[in-house]
Amino acid sequence: MTPKTPAPKSRTHGSWKPGQSGNPFGRPKEYREVVALAREKTPLAIATLATIMSNSLNDSARVRAAELIIERGWGKAIQPVTANLDDDALDPRQLATLTDSELLAIIVRRRTRVIAHATEG
Repeated sequence: MTPKTPAPKSRTHGSWKPGQSGNPFGRPKEYREVVALAREKTPLAIATLATIMSNSLNDSARVRAAELIIERGWGKAIQPVTANLDDDALDPRQLATLTDSELLAIIVRRRTRVIAHATEG
């Protein structure tokens, strides 16, 4: 009986060689056309949003129109992210340096604590 040889590993997400692009042809031409068309309509869209913001009887429509105008002019608001790692005592800035298996171990420990806490009560 001959030992089985392992099947060749299939390529997975993120397995490009150094210097190799994951999208060598860039975005499709249709995408650029849609962007160009949308940009042509921007002045009308802003004017429409301004009209809704100023004249709508629906408060939620007025607020959403105002939000869209602000986001277009100033960008979306920054969303702060916090990490509560409790006794894992890990500086959140270190997360990027951990391996997948180290991150998985942290997740398993935290889930185990959550499950244990839930069954105590």
